[in-house]
Amino acid sequence: MNCKKIREFIMTDYVDGEAGPELEREIRKHLAGCGGCREFESALQKKVIEPFKNAGKLEAPGIVWDNVREAIAAPEEEPVFIIRRPAFSLALAAVAVILIAIFTMPFFTGPGPVASYIEEQAGFFAYLDNGASGFTNGEDEGLGTVIEEYFL
Repeated sequence: MNCKKIREFIMTDYVDGEAGPELEREIRKHLAGCGGCREFESALQKKVIEPFKNAGKLEAPGIVWDNVREAIAAPEEEPVFIIRRPAFSLALAAVAVILIAIFTMPFFTGPGPVASYIEEQAGFFAYLDNGASGFTNGEDEGLGTVIEEYFL
């Protein structure tokens, strides 16, 4: 193991005596070969563990234990919105999918007949606005401008 992992185990399980025999052997083996981790363990023992070695254990007052028992035995509050029937949740999901499909359909389909008619009319008016004043008779390109039609 690397020093970082060993120091983590020293701070948690090793100093508390909670490390298993195999982990404790591995930590001792590492401490025998690594001076930095050995100093870390020694400083941890002096600064954190030793001051509290002789401290006695305090018993919590009875009211604390009563409150703990009440909190454990108290029934959980049910959530306000919960779907209990799977059929209802499936129907709700189906409705959501259908609504999403309906509202997003215009973005994925081409323009309809009304939109293409409006585009055709807009193109025609743009054609007229650009100075087209001639008429076509279907046989040739057109008779020309209004003045030419007057003289012909």
